[in-house]
Amino acid sequence: MAPFHPSSAVLRLADVAGSKSALEAALGVKLDRYEPARKGSLNYAQMDLNDGWDAIVDRIQTVGPQISALRRDGVIGAAAIDLPVLFDESLAALSVQVPSHVAEAVGRYAIDIEISIYLTNERGSVRQRAKPTAR
Repeated sequence: MAPFHPSSAVLRLADVAGSKSALEAALGVKLDRYEPARKGSLNYAQMDLNDGWDAIVDRIQTVGPQISALRRDGVIGAAAIDLPVLFDESLAALSVQVPSHVAEAVGRYAIDIEISIYLTNERGSVRQRAKPTAR
């Protein structure tokens, strides 16, 4: 099995109270997305993570303590790292391993790990959802 190397991973913060600028100041980093949540009056924030396991650990060690404090204070409802995995349609199965040092660093701050699977075609492009046909 070839080792999995994350790319395009993101840190998502859900149920965020307050402004973008206040959250950026509290975290000490710039956010890549900040928008109203789909439901309710709270917000959704996201920051892109650099490619590679060590970069993810470095970023979590930088913002993890602040995330924990903001969650305790009710400013952030939930935090999760989303790791996108491309799954070639010609494969029957795929395994992904998150190294233990990454899981430990993320778990230390009660940040979840999500794996998003994207079906790709033989060219490596993400397949689009089929449009429903009229009956």
